[in-house]
Amino acid sequence: MIGLKKQKSKQASHYMGKELKALRVEAKFTQQQLADKLCISRETISAIENEHSGTMGALSLEVIKNWWAICRQEIPQATQLSFISSILRLFQL
Repeated sequence: MIGLKKQKSKQASHYMGKELKALRVEAKFTQQQLADKLCISRETISAIENEHSGTMGALSLEVIKNWWAICRQEIPQATQLSFISSILRLFQL
């Protein structure tokens, strides 16, 4: 049972990195620009987007929330709805 939980967690973090990168790219931010807005390093942005296990394990909901708040201002409504739908599926809501 524990192995299944770990596998599910890996899949979720993998998915989250891809989704967050897609948001940043569509919002037309460089990694450095987004890092400056989030007050984190560009290397941390890269680690999140590339789903480095240590970084993904330590990723806070606050960072995800702020990433979303910054990027959603620059993306079309259809992309916003798609992202929200993806997050709901991710957390099985």
